[in-house]
Amino acid sequence: MPYFPRYCARALSRSVLFVVFCSGLASAYTPKVVHNFVPLANGAHPQASLISDSAGNLYGTTTDGGAHGFGEVFELIAHSNGKFATKVLYSFAGGVIDGANPVAALTLDPSGDLYGTTQHGGPIEAGVCPAGCGTVFKLTLGMNGTWVQSETFFFDNGSGGAEPTTGVTLDSSGNLYGTTINGGTAQNGVVYRLTPSNSTWTETLLYVFAGFNDGGGPSSVPIFDQAGNLYGAASGGVTGYGLVYRLSPSSSGWTKTLIHDFSGCFIDGSQPDALIFDKAGNLYGTTGQVCGNNKGTVFELIPQSGGAWLERLLYIFGMNSTDGTIPRGSIALDAAGSLYGSTVAGGTKNVGVVYQLTQQATGLWIEHIIHNFTPAAGGASPFGGVVFDTSGDLYAVGYAGGSTACPLTTVYGYTIPGCGTVIRMIPAASGPWVYTVISDFASTDGASPQGGLLRDRAGSYYGTTSQGGLFGWGEVFRLTKGKDNSWTKTTLHEFTGASGDGIYPSGDLVEDQAGNLYGTTQAGGYGYQCSSVYAGCGIVYELMPSSSGYWTEKILYSFQFWVDGGGPITGLALDGNGNLYGTTLQGAQGACPIGSSGCGTVFRLSPAPGGAWTETTLYQFTGGDDGGNPFSVVLDSSGNLYGTTAYGGSATVGTAFELSSDSGGNYTFSLLHAFGSSSQDISYPTSGLVVDKARNLYGTASLAGTQGYGAVYGLSPSTTGLWNGYSILTGRVR
Repeated sequence: MPYFPRYCARALSRSVLFVVFCSGLASAYTPKVVHNFVPLANGAHPQASLISDSAGNLYGTTTDGGAHGFGEVFELIAHSNGKFATKVLYSFAGGVIDGANPVAALTLDPSGDLYGTTQHGGPIEAGVCPAGCGTVFKLTLGMNGTWVQSETFFFDNGSGGAEPTTGVTLDSSGNLYGTTINGGTAQNGVVYRLTPSNSTWTETLLYVFAGFNDGGGPSSVPIFDQAGNLYGAASGGVTGYGLVYRLSPSSSGWTKTLIHDFSGCFIDGSQPDALIFDKAGNLYGTTGQVCGNNKGTVFELIPQSGGAWLERLLYIFGMNSTDGTIPRGSIALDAAGSLYGSTVAGGTKNVGVVYQLTQQATGLWIEHIIHNFTPAAGGASPFGGVVFDTSGDLYAVGYAGGSTACPLTTVYGYTIPGCGTVIRMIPAASGPWVYTVISDFASTDGASPQGGLLRDRAGSYYGTTSQGGLFGWGEVFRLTKGKDNSWTKTTLHEFTGASGDGIYPSGDLVEDQAGNLYGTTQAGGYGYQCSSVYAGCGIVYELMPSSSGYWTEKILYSFQFWVDGGGPITGLALDGNGNLYGTTLQGAQGACPIGSSGCGTVFRLSPAPGGAWTETTLYQFTGGDDGGNPFSVVLDSSGNLYGTTAYGGSATVGTAFELSSDSGGNYTFSLLHAFGSSSQDISYPTSGLVVDKARNLYGTASLAGTQGYGAVYGLSPSTTGLWNGYSILTGRVR
C-alpha cells in the first residue's frame, strides 16, 4: 500500500480551514469551508489615541490582529444607553500592495473620510525598510455602508521618507502633513506634504532631517499655529536629548527654526513626544526618557517677543512610588486649562495611569491620578494618550491587558497578557472619575493553522493553530461532522507557554492505535532559550483522551538546541513500535541561514519503561553537501527515513536525503539529490514527502519549475547512487 497521507486537507490561509474530500491525487475536488478561525477579529494592541466625531462615535487603529493579522481601523459606535458597538472598518493585508501595522491616530475630514498611516507595508527598500516603507491611506464610506480604502500613498524610496509612525494633519485645502522616522537623504526622517489630485497624491518634502544637531526621527505629528507654521518634536539636537522645531512657509520653501533644545532628563527632560497648543499660543508636551528619579516630564513653551521661547517645567513624574512614569501619546486640555495625559508605566500596578494637571493660584501645577490601569480588569500601558469627546468624557486606549487571548506582551520589563482595551472616564460632580471598559480586543479562537489535518477512524479531523487560543500560543482542535452536515469545532488543548508547555504548534499531528495524538511546537519547553523573545526550543507532546471527553497533555521532550537541536516546526512520523521520528529546523552544529545558529537534526523518541521517553539524535546536519535546515521526515515499510533540507547541497538550495537503518538500530546518511543542479530543478523544498512501494519520493516546492512558480516533483532511485529528479507539474501565471 502506498504511503499517501491519511488526510487530504490543508490550511490555506490565516483564518479559513478547508476540508477537501478526495479519493486520489488526481481527483477533482470541491472545497468547503468548515470553520473560520477568528483569532483577533477586532484587532489587537491599539497603540494610538482615538478620535471622536460629532455624534460621539470613536475611531481608532490596532497595530496587530484583524482579518489578516496586520492591524485594522475600527469604529466604536455610540448608543443612547451609553454602550458602544465595535465595527471593523478596514483590515490591512500587508505585503507590497497594502499597508501594515498602523501605530498612529486617525484624522477625520469634514466629509467624514478617515486618514491615517501605517508604519509598514508597501514597497520594500533594502537597508531602510525591509517590512515595507509604509503608507498613507484614506478610507471612505461607500453607498452600501462598507468602508473602502479609496486612496493610498506608498513610501517607496528611502530618500522620500520611510516608516511613518505619526498621523497626519489636514489643512483647509485637503493637503496632508506628516512625518517619517526614517528615510530622507540622511536616513533621519522627513516632514512631508501630500497634495491630492485626481485620486492620487503628490509628495513634497518640506524638510529633511540631517541628524545630530539638526535632529532626526520626528516623534510627533506636525501641528499648525494660527499663522500657518508647523510645529513638531524630534530626537537629537545639540545635546542629543531632543528638540522642538518650527517650519515656516515662504515663496522659496519651508524654513526650520529651533524652538527648544532639551538639556537632559536630569534637567528638563529627554525625548519629547506629542505637542498641543492652548488658546494663547503656548505649546505643551511631554518627555518620556527615564533618568534616576526623573521618569518623564510635562513642559510648557511660551512665545516671547523677538521670537524666543521660554520653557517652564510643569511636572516631573516618578517622585513617589505610586506615580505614573514614562508619559507617552497625546495630551488634552479642558476648558478650564487643566492638562490630561497618560503614562505607560507606574501607578499602583506599574502598568500606567491617566493623570490630570491643574494650575494653582500660585502658578504651581498639581497632579491628580484619575485612573490606575489594572491589566486583567481595565487594560495596561496606554501608549496613545488621551482624548475628550464632545460631552467631556475622557478616553484612553490600553495597548495590552483586558482579555487573556493574546500572547504575553513585555512593556518596560513587565509581562502583561491581553490584546488591549478602550476605557471611558466620566467626571463625577464630586469624588473620583468613573471608568468603564467599552471595548476589549480579544477572542479565544485559534489562529493561523499551518499544519495539515489528521482524520481518525470515526471521520473527525484533528489539527493545530500556531497562534490564538485562550493564551495566544496556539491550540489543538477537533472538527466533527453532524447529521445535518454541519461541523463543530472542539478545542482539545490550549498551549500556555508556562510550566514547560510549548508555544506555536505548526506541524501535522499523528495518532497511535490507542487514539493518542502526538505533535511538536516551535518554541516553549524547559531548558535552553533559542530566542531573545520566547522561552524554550520547542517540545514534543502527547495528548491522551479520556472517557469524560477531556484530553490530557504530556510533555515527552524539551529540546536543548546545541545538544540536540531546536525549533521542530513540522510533524512527526510514527513506526509500528511506537517510536516517533522528526526534525529540528536549527541547532546542534554548523551555521545555516534559518536561525543562523545550527543546521538542525533528525531525531527519534522511544518510549521507555515507567512512561519516560528517550531521545536519540540520528543525524546532525552540517550545512555543507549534506544540507541544512531539514523539514519533516517520512518512513518507508523497511524503517528507512526520507526527508529534505531547505539549505545546503552543491547549489546551496537544499537536498533530499535518506537515513537507512540496520538490524542494530544504527542509521546511515545518504545524499539522494542536491537540488538546483539545473535551471529547471526545484529550489528550497519545504514540504513533506510521500514514498511509494518502489521507493519513489514525491513533494512540492514553492520556488521551482521553468517559470519559477513552484512545482510538484518526484525523485526516483538510479544505479549511479544519486536519485533522478523530475517535475510532475509546474506552476504558471494565469
